[in-house]
Amino acid sequence: MKKLFFISLMLAVCGLSAMAQKGRDGIGGNIAWNLYNDSGFGLGVKYQYNLSDNVRLEPSFNFYPTNTMPDRWGHKEGCYTWLLNANLHYLIGKPNRWRAYIIGGLALGNMKGHDEKSYGYYDEYGYYDGYSESVDVNKTKIGINAGLGFDYRITYALSLQMEPKIILQNTITLAPTIGLTYYFK
Repeated sequence: MKKLFFISLMLAVCGLSAMAQKGRDGIGGNIAWNLYNDSGFGLGVKYQYNLSDNVRLEPSFNFYPTNTMPDRWGHKEGCYTWLLNANLHYLIGKPNRWRAYIIGGLALGNMKGHDEKSYGYYDEYGYYDGYSESVDVNKTKIGINAGLGFDYRITYALSLQMEPKIILQNTITLAPTIGLTYYFK
């Protein structure tokens, strides 16, 4: 009985120390919120690769579908946004079930929507004579990401991650995500 307990204890210790090993990789999915201007939610995919025991590389892609991303006039028809991230995570502390990490990286985002463009002039009496039309807008911007994440190991191969982070492009956007990651090794 003592041998079985000792072997179980050794396996548990080895398993906990291997949770953030160099070279370990995984894929995952998440639900993302873009809280800029009550924008809405999206879905994302991510890939994680541990460069060392405390540093992890994570490219990810989030898509915010039609009717969740209003343009500046409040129109939602035909509007969408995508966001491509290249982040580094610095994992704090020793591996255990809960682990916090610092997020830093680059963001490339695109928003497609509508805008109003006015044409005209003021006449000699001060009246505006002109018209406006709806114009399609397709803007791509680069920015930076910063935040804090939390990793909860459900099993050795499955992890729940929560990331409240900000994206700084022209504006500061709070973009929290929650998702699952499956690790291969």
